[in-house]
Order: sequence, then C-alpha cells, then structure tokens
Amino acid sequence: EGSSYGAAHCSELPFFAGHADTWPGAIFMGTTDASAIARLRGAFIPRLGRFIRSGEWTLPSDISSVIN
Repeated sequence: EGSSYGAAHCSELPFFAGHADTWPGAIFMGTTDASAIARLRGAFIPRLGRFIRSGEWTLPSDISSVIN
C-alpha cells in the first residue's frame, strides 16, 4: 500500500527474507507497516511452498483480504 511502484521487482523480498520489522520504510513498501508484512509473510510462505511443489499459485487476487 502507498507505493508508487506498485508490485515492483523485489517487492516480494520482505515476505521471505529478513525480519518483518526491518522492511517498513523501504521505497517499494510504501506505507505498509511491520504487522502487515508479518501477516502477508504468514500467508505467502505456505503458498510459496505449495507453488514450488505443485506449480499451483493460490494467493488471493485481493491481497487486502489477507492483511486486514
């Protein structure tokens, strides 16, 4: 949210690298806070694992349903 870059290259990094509290303020994270990053990470990691195993991507198209 709040990023003029939208879904920029590397914007997935906070979901599997480092700690959630280190990413707020990164230029591509816009106004997303650490708690939202942690919630997104909790939804992203299992789905990423499923994608790696099966090729099936299941993250909702409306990501706000995951972070709100």
